[in-house]
Amino acid sequence: MYTVIFLLTLYLQNINHYSALGTGIRFLPLTISIMVASFVGSTVASRFGYLKLIIWGTFLVGVGVLSLTALMEGSGYLTYCWALALVGIGVSFIGAASTIALIEAVPPEPVGAAYGVTNTFRQLSAVFSVALSGTLISQRTDSSSLELMPEMFLQGFKYSLYLAGFASIIAGTCALVFLGHRARAALKREVPQ
Repeated sequence: MYTVIFLLTLYLQNINHYSALGTGIRFLPLTISIMVASFVGSTVASRFGYLKLIIWGTFLVGVGVLSLTALMEGSGYLTYCWALALVGIGVSFIGAASTIALIEAVPPEPVGAAYGVTNTFRQLSAVFSVALSGTLISQRTDSSSLELMPEMFLQGFKYSLYLAGFASIIAGTCALVFLGHRARAALKREVPQ
């Protein structure tokens, strides 16, 4: 998500020439979907199980991020607003479900420390994803003027989004393969015989 916020801000302000306010308004699908899905996420997790929510969330994020690779110079709002909503829903599902999974997996005494470690790794992943995205874009700048040419920026933009989108899909696939059996076993325990 941090990669999307970083890159889309640069795209909207430097390539499509929107103001900071105009850029913020264009992020509303992401903001609103996070608010709504965070509220609904715990209910969905209690009904379907947190492991399924983590798997669905990673795939939603992956599809949303990969959809943003279709952006070109001057792309309209309808080109990306729905992709931002998918990212917001996916991130919220992952966040709600991973918090439930953490609380259930750790004894009550060290749960605060466990959450602190989880949050630290979340922040580190944000730092590295933004740094990697910045590196991929900076490799496409004109070194003499340090100005971004739209086509050069969009090339780094798309590389970064492909990397983030495929990483999310791979994470979802790993969760499905390695944690899917736990979700199926949990559902079997819940169903009365």
